[in-house]
Amino acid sequence: MALTNNNREDWRDVFEQAVALRDIEPWYTMEESEIFGIKSLYHDEIGWCYFIGGSGQVFGIIIAIGDAGLASYYQLRDPMGKELGLAEGLFRFWNQTIIHLEFTNPNELDKRDKLMHKVLEIPTAGNAQHCKFRYFQPGYPEKLPTDDQLPFIADCLEQARYIVTEYEKDEDFIYGPEEEFDEPKSLLRTSKEAGEDVSWENTYVELSHLENNLEVDREGLATTLETELFGLEMQHTKYYYFMRYHRGTVTKDRKGGPPFRPIFATLLAPITAYAHPPELLHYKSLRKTFARRFCRKLKELGFIPKTLIVNTTFAASLIAPIAEHLGMELQWNPLANEFMEFEKGTGDRF
Repeated sequence: MALTNNNREDWRDVFEQAVALRDIEPWYTMEESEIFGIKSLYHDEIGWCYFIGGSGQVFGIIIAIGDAGLASYYQLRDPMGKELGLAEGLFRFWNQTIIHLEFTNPNELDKRDKLMHKVLEIPTAGNAQHCKFRYFQPGYPEKLPTDDQLPFIADCLEQARYIVTEYEKDEDFIYGPEEEFDEPKSLLRTSKEAGEDVSWENTYVELSHLENNLEVDREGLATTLETELFGLEMQHTKYYYFMRYHRGTVTKDRKGGPPFRPIFATLLAPITAYAHPPELLHYKSLRKTFARRFCRKLKELGFIPKTLIVNTTFAASLIAPIAEHLGMELQWNPLANEFMEFEKGTGDRF
């Protein structure tokens, strides 16, 4: 159960800040592209925040956590993202590192959400009034925020409301005076201890555009490839490597840890899109285990294809060091017919 005697007051503070933010409807004031940062005393990383709801469909705030969260923000805002197929879209969505607060309807809540609304006596009236908090991290299903995140969330929501009120007075508030900067910058509000109180100060920073992908561990990679693929020759042919998140979830990992979202991967033969035996991968262990497991697929194939075509930028970044070492040509083509046929024939099953 999310609500306990130990965390009740922290949850109450989070809900109070959420309701206060909800009631000023910030999505009608600021655009999704207007991002600002909150550096709280209660969290080591910056919360990069933006509002959703301008389209009138989903209302809320996203708190993208640290560099990884900021990278996922830019990846999701890629205007080409919607044209790149289901697998690419799933990776971009599930690889977020964010806290998502949506103001929604009762039928969108689960038992834990409803219990917190009831016990904490959260005021609601009409549609888009109920608070639904979820924490996303790559490779895992969404879940409620952890107890140690609650003070950080409360700070982000309180400061977001302050920023909206200041923005209504001056739309340059989150960018700073134009004449002061050569490049566009965004507001970062940082909390400071001031005796027994906390003060906040404003700075304006340039946002980093980082990649939100994963790469295999290069340490020992050459030895692994040479050992595992000894005797295999390269053939001047092309194969397709299909990768996407599995629809279902695993209840626990091998050590009894939290449920995770498996990644479905398989080699597809050219033209026919015949799938060689697929496998499920765990995001958390991919950096260390993927090279060896990929070599296993090539050994099953019996040779090293000269060209490997992948359907996601995630797969491309993961395989790139391997392809470089082997002299393979790596191509990213999410809309290749082989991928489309395979997705059409089996996608509903996973």
